[in-house]
Amino acid sequence: MRDTLKNGFTLTEILVVIAIIGILATVVLVGVNTAREKANIAKAKSEINQIRTVVEMLNLDSSEWPGHQPPDIICTSSCDDNELFLNAADAGLRQQDAGQNYLNWAGPYLPVDPIDPWGNPYFFDTDYDLTIG
Repeated sequence: MRDTLKNGFTLTEILVVIAIIGILATVVLVGVNTAREKANIAKAKSEINQIRTVVEMLNLDSSEWPGHQPPDIICTSSCDDNELFLNAADAGLRQQDAGQNYLNWAGPYLPVDPIDPWGNPYFFDTDYDLTIG
C-alpha cells in the first residue's frame, strides 16, 4: 500500500476561512460607516457655521435676515413663511431677491446652494417652531 500525501485544504478549513473573512469584512464596514457618518456630521457643523456667518453678513448689509425677516425680534406666528430654504431666491444669500430687493445687498454671500452632506437643502427658521410631519 502506498501512502499518498494529499495537498490542499478540506472543505471545513475553507469554510472556516471564509467565515473569518466575512466577520472581518463586517467589522471593517461598520467602522468605515461610523467614520463616514462622523465626517458628515463634522462637515454639516462647519457648513452651519459658514451659513451663520453669511446670514450675519446679510444682516449687516441689509438689516434683514433671509426671507426679509426682521433680525431684532424672534418671530412668532405673525411672521409669514418663517421656514425658508436657504437656496431659495428670496433668501438673499445666493442672489438678490427679484420680488423685493434687499437694501445694500452686497452678495452673493454663498458661492453655491447650501446642501447638507446627506443631500438636503439647509433652511432658516426664525421662530424655532419647526414641526416635521
